[in-house]
Amino acid sequence: MYRRVITSFVVLKDRIQKNIAKKSWMELARSRALTLCFLCAFIGTRVAFGYCSNFYKNEGACALTLRPVHLLEDPFRFMTQWFTRIWVHSNIRHLFFLSAFNFVVMQYAELKWGTPKTCVVAFSLDFISIVLGTLYVGAGDYVYPNGWHRKRLHWNWRGSSTLMYAISGALAASSSYAHWWTCAHVVFDWVWLYFIGRRLRWFRAPGFTVAMLHSISFSVGLIYGAYAQKGRKRRLHIGAGVLGLICMF
Repeated sequence: MYRRVITSFVVLKDRIQKNIAKKSWMELARSRALTLCFLCAFIGTRVAFGYCSNFYKNEGACALTLRPVHLLEDPFRFMTQWFTRIWVHSNIRHLFFLSAFNFVVMQYAELKWGTPKTCVVAFSLDFISIVLGTLYVGAGDYVYPNGWHRKRLHWNWRGSSTLMYAISGALAASSSYAHWWTCAHVVFDWVWLYFIGRRLRWFRAPGFTVAMLHSISFSVGLIYGAYAQKGRKRRLHIGAGVLGLICMF
């Protein structure tokens, strides 16, 4: 088992080196244009506006974040903030995590689908995920007016994690290791970030709402990616994605 893992890494390293050796720096940048644009936008927003570490503040970087309550109160503002909130982060750890996540997931998607398709798929799946998450919180507030949902409707939602999770779910559906991708998501979000992270004083866990949004995004991506599959694999992944959405709601 150990030798197989080492051999796999050596083969992967050789393929990457051959791929890079055949292309100039401009060709490499062109094939990863969306990935580089995201990284530049992350850094540019940080330099120009700073971080948004407050859930209710509405100035500076926080003015660019998304507030779910605007979906019905001010749809145009909701659409605008849906796009601008992608580039805002809460702190240096948030920025580092999403930059690393973007570098791996977005780059892989661009090499697999091409930049134009990746751009359309990423933003479309992200918008669907955000709307579903907003409807979830809004429905909770309607059913339980005095519950925790009321606060979440007026929170500042920021970052591109839902977009990355949606792409990750779409890529997982076309992979032969889809079950491992799904298990890794569940362990990272629900076991580490939610259950363990909440009990660590030195780690500020994102909480239930963030884990729920990530799961919705991953499920939406899984359903989209499943449509490219055939036969039993397609039905299995679509069923898994729908089941994930049902569990969230």
